[in-house]
Amino acid sequence: MPKSSKKSSKCMDTATAADEASWYRSEDDWPTIRDFCKSWQGNRDLGMVSVFDRSLKMCNEWANHGHAAYAYDISHNGVNMDICTRVGFYFLLSLLLRMAPGSFSMWAPPCSLFIFLTSSLHRRHVFGAAGDVTQFAVRLSNLISSNCAMALKAALKFRPDCHVVVEQPSGSWLFKADVWKEIIQGFWLKKTLTYQGLFGGPLPKPTHLLHSFAADGLFARKLTKKLRESKKFKKAQKIYYVKDQAGSVTGTKMLTTLSVYPKRFTSVIYKAWVANSRQPLAA
Repeated sequence: MPKSSKKSSKCMDTATAADEASWYRSEDDWPTIRDFCKSWQGNRDLGMVSVFDRSLKMCNEWANHGHAAYAYDISHNGVNMDICTRVGFYFLLSLLLRMAPGSFSMWAPPCSLFIFLTSSLHRRHVFGAAGDVTQFAVRLSNLISSNCAMALKAALKFRPDCHVVVEQPSGSWLFKADVWKEIIQGFWLKKTLTYQGLFGGPLPKPTHLLHSFAADGLFARKLTKKLRESKKFKKAQKIYYVKDQAGSVTGTKMLTTLSVYPKRFTSVIYKAWVANSRQPLAA
């Protein structure tokens, strides 16, 4: 195992311990993935899998309610949880296949190379959602996104009895990649806008939740102009963002702390799963 993961200084949520030549590209290997899932045999003993859950906030929400929960993130295990490698990818598949009937998986793919603040680096646009692939960090973020999507596809196809939620900032380019668009359309996933700031977060943080729930009333939210301009949010902006004389916005070191879910947010996702689990799951 390498001593340290390769990271970009501008995208600390994007990492791998593998050399690029050895990266596992799951989009090119669907028949093998399908055969693995069809032949898998093992105990279905997990009530929840939280993918890219470094803080353990979402995982602990389920665990605190008595469910067997597992958090997958490279920060927890640099070998088995590196989604850029074959070992890491199939370890994730095994976790998803271990879910008990009616269980839940939460997904939070790294967003740092898909948002506005890094647009000068990733250069994603309407006709090029892949961005500037001459940049190592962009290629890495694209692979993590793609492998995440393919693992989700396997979960939706081979564990249709379980619910899923995928979280991204509302301005993220991630869901605009072809592999994600195909999954959204092919499995009839819904997209709901909410604001983590309305669940105790320090900033509004508009968030898209891609999900399989029939009902989203517990977490769907609208942010009024009055709330957006409240003293709480305006004061917090100075901590997380800095504007230069030209009007450009740069995130401070504190910005990375926003990746940690507020307690009320994890709680409402849990309640939404409980409420939707009482309804028949889509075939």
